[in-house]
Amino acid sequence: MNTCKFFKLFLLNISLCLYISCEEFEEIANPDDTDTVTTQFSNESPDNDTEQAVVEILKDELTVEEVCKEVTTDKEDANLDQFLGKWYEISSFREFFNVGCTCTTATYTLSGDKIKVTNRCKRLGFSNKVEGTARMANENDFSKLEVSFPFNPRPGEYWILEFAKDASYMMVGDSDRTQLYILCKTPQMDQDIYNELIAKAHEMCFDIKKLILTDQKCNI
Repeated sequence: MNTCKFFKLFLLNISLCLYISCEEFEEIANPDDTDTVTTQFSNESPDNDTEQAVVEILKDELTVEEVCKEVTTDKEDANLDQFLGKWYEISSFREFFNVGCTCTTATYTLSGDKIKVTNRCKRLGFSNKVEGTARMANENDFSKLEVSFPFNPRPGEYWILEFAKDASYMMVGDSDRTQLYILCKTPQMDQDIYNELIAKAHEMCFDIKKLILTDQKCNI
């Protein structure tokens, strides 16, 4: 088989594997979060409390130029030993690689002088996994990591904005405010803690309206 024909067949196979109908994409991109939200928090009435918290926080809109706090990291508490292990995604900004994902987890393990990153989720009933690497951008500051994945080998910022002293949760973002993740060592998070985190993110002018709660029912 000549190279040109092989390449065409290769692209066709990829297209068939990745094909999602318009109806399925709409279902993925615009899920019904009614049941999802109720599984995210360990205390009562999470759906109403979360919505109300966002409304209260957004009463006074901030502008980057005027009153936004600088995007800062938790240099004091973030550390390698407590960072390693399995984390459950509570919410995140939607990006091309996590559309339709449920039961999302991130596991960090040591691999030589780097940290191996293993992200897992379920999509359309199938298990998905992607692996990458993380490293410290500055050897004296663990709160500012750089992460690389096969689909984007250029390192991206993975800044630990908030890290619990007991390592039970963390909030991760970047200096451009284009990414935001709230993660917990358990599939559920206390509602009050979550509200505190999104308030801090808002103070740094992250668009918290973009946060999508991650369905973790299969991990509860």
